[in-house]
Amino acid sequence: MKTRLLLTAVLIAVASTMSLHAQYFTVGPEVGYERANLHAASDEASGRMSAKSGNGFRIGAVASYHFKSGLFLHAGLSYSHRESAAVYGADGVGRLPFVKDVKIRNMEFLTLPVTVGYEIGLAHGWAVGVEAGAYVGAGLGNGSVMFTNSDGEGNAGSLFGKSEFTHYDTSTGRREPVTIDGSDRIDAGFAFGGNVRFRSVRLRALYQLGLNKTIYDIAVPRTFVLSLCYDFRL
Repeated sequence: MKTRLLLTAVLIAVASTMSLHAQYFTVGPEVGYERANLHAASDEASGRMSAKSGNGFRIGAVASYHFKSGLFLHAGLSYSHRESAAVYGADGVGRLPFVKDVKIRNMEFLTLPVTVGYEIGLAHGWAVGVEAGAYVGAGLGNGSVMFTNSDGEGNAGSLFGKSEFTHYDTSTGRREPVTIDGSDRIDAGFAFGGNVRFRSVRLRALYQLGLNKTIYDIAVPRTFVLSLCYDFRL
């Protein structure tokens, strides 16, 4: 529901912006660093959880539609590789029966951010701008994680695929099978940030504020991106 409302709001903003007279159009590559944060859910059952941030990189392309008034519309498509994020103290919350900690070895996303912003031109080819909008991301492949069970044992698994292993059940004295459903592949939320541009080279900072508990129903992805773009004017 949140994702549908978010996409509807973005489409309305884009439609209203396109009625303005365009000054020029740019397209170009984007490459940068990602700080992959996981925000542990704050409900009473999972309030004891903590999360660790991970690192990654982004590579893709950005297209921009600029207007005489200083407004611009950004739309991009990028591939992201993130690793080393973790959630501690899950203890059976969400989709994680008998699991205490989850360490994400790697996860890959294809992300589509769409933002509307305003840029102010400065002297000697410099300009600064701010932007806000939304993004939608889709998980690629299966990803890989390491589960630490409540009994201290470790088991490798898939982030987006189903994971199966055994767990020692103290009540029966036997090893019992455990099946963990994968995380949701679709991530969506708000995006906002700013940029500094010198002629065709642009340094962009963007924060993606996730809205859904994508990671095993217990953690929300929130990602900071610092990227360098080169704009080819068409």
